[in-house]
Amino acid sequence: MLPNKFNSLKLLSECPVCKRKHFPAEIKVIDERDEGHLLHIKCKVCNSCVLVQVSINETGMNMIGLLTDLSSEEVKSFSDKASVSADDLILLHESLEKNNLI
Repeated sequence: MLPNKFNSLKLLSECPVCKRKHFPAEIKVIDERDEGHLLHIKCKVCNSCVLVQVSINETGMNMIGLLTDLSSEEVKSFSDKASVSADDLILLHESLEKNNLI
């Protein structure tokens, strides 16, 4: 669970698309783990969305953001899937190569 103090933090000072300062946002927690939290932030002004990976530890808070057109439900459905393995990537590469797609 996110710490209470986390709720008051200003994650983004402006919308990355419409550039509105202190924009009204809909924030959904997609995933919570020991190493961090995945948040889906939707600007209520322009409806753009950002995925933000937040890690809080003894040295401070780190955030990585990614502009997306996915809804929070779509992100959640992907986050529930198994990780892609190295073997999966090799099989994909071999298939693309076999079909002359690379």
